[in-house]
Amino acid sequence: MYKINELVLKISLNNITTNLLHKKIRTTCCQKLRAMSLDNGPYFKGIVDRFKGTTIDTSIETCDQSSFLEKLNESIQYWNENKIRAVWFRVAHKDAGLVPILAESGFQFHHARAGFVMMYRWLSSTEPCKIPTYAHTMIGSGAVVINSKNQVLLVKEKNFFIPKFKLPGGYVDIGEDLVQAAQREVFEETNIRTKYDSLVCFRHSHNANFNSSDLYFMMSLTAINEDIKIDQVEITNAIWMDLDEVIKSDIVSEHNQLILQTYLNNKQKCLHIKYESHFVELLNKPYLLYTIEQTKS
Repeated sequence: MYKINELVLKISLNNITTNLLHKKIRTTCCQKLRAMSLDNGPYFKGIVDRFKGTTIDTSIETCDQSSFLEKLNESIQYWNENKIRAVWFRVAHKDAGLVPILAESGFQFHHARAGFVMMYRWLSSTEPCKIPTYAHTMIGSGAVVINSKNQVLLVKEKNFFIPKFKLPGGYVDIGEDLVQAAQREVFEETNIRTKYDSLVCFRHSHNANFNSSDLYFMMSLTAINEDIKIDQVEITNAIWMDLDEVIKSDIVSEHNQLILQTYLNNKQKCLHIKYESHFVELLNKPYLLYTIEQTKS
């Protein structure tokens, strides 16, 4: 009994020590990053990252257009002396007049969103540019929604280039989980609430919108309610159809029939893909881990 208690105590102490070590590492990293921020009067401050790049946000730092070029040139000289590898400017919409100045000073466009444009310049002369390209893959999430009668939910979109029924789904919003996106799309399009069952499959293709690649994840969801109320802005019709009929029907696209056949195959083999929430201590960041398991039924 004493040995067991002693073992439990040792494990607990080890866990505490590990957690304290992770916390100390995170604190040290943050302190180093703050210390590396260039806070010198005639230069732009910037926040230095772990790759020795510095980012200036014009919505935070004062960037007077009349003296901007002079301050920029002095800052670039200072950054070079301090071996800063790359400089980023997050130019707020209100400071758009700085964009031509940055462009003439060798800064390139990296990406833009509503409210700002991100520009960069690679400074290191001893290594090639290591700046990664901006996000280049669109993410979508759809669903095989099954009701209590073993019927599948199908929708017909107003702007779908093929006048056939399809499985509901759409783009994943920024910061949204895959399952949340599928459930949201189903509810917005049909007013059907759902609960998660499994990941069925995903599709990877290229040359999608904005010349991006495209990942589309298909979930199987169980319907909580069954009374359809369509979103008349995006959807012209929505129906429940028996699974056996859908596989053979010519009113459903072949691609969606393939997804449904995959759903049936997975179910027959008792294959289930669940997800669990985990946490990366060193990055102080949560994530979802999807894993395959074979169930008994």
